[in-house]
Amino acid sequence: MKTVRFLDQDCSVVLANYSSNGRIAIMLLCEDGSPMTTATSCIDHPMPEGCTAIKTYSENEGILEALVEAGIVRETGHTATNGFAKFPIVEVLVKHLT
Repeated sequence: MKTVRFLDQDCSVVLANYSSNGRIAIMLLCEDGSPMTTATSCIDHPMPEGCTAIKTYSENEGILEALVEAGIVRETGHTATNGFAKFPIVEVLVKHLT
């Protein structure tokens, strides 16, 4: 299982798909299996296959850097705006986590 260091905890990474648009969802779980955070946001914005939007504000500050460092995602340099927030668009580098 792939892990990410976030908020001074080693978190397991879980991939899923949002039911509304099929985009990749990235969730982090604490060592005890409880949810830490959902790193992605299910925004309706065109993006390439294999990409998703990362929520980097509020409780997710630092999540993008942690995911990049762990080799989970790669920054594309593109962003999407939804409401007042900007979301970095990333390419998900891992397809399956075991």
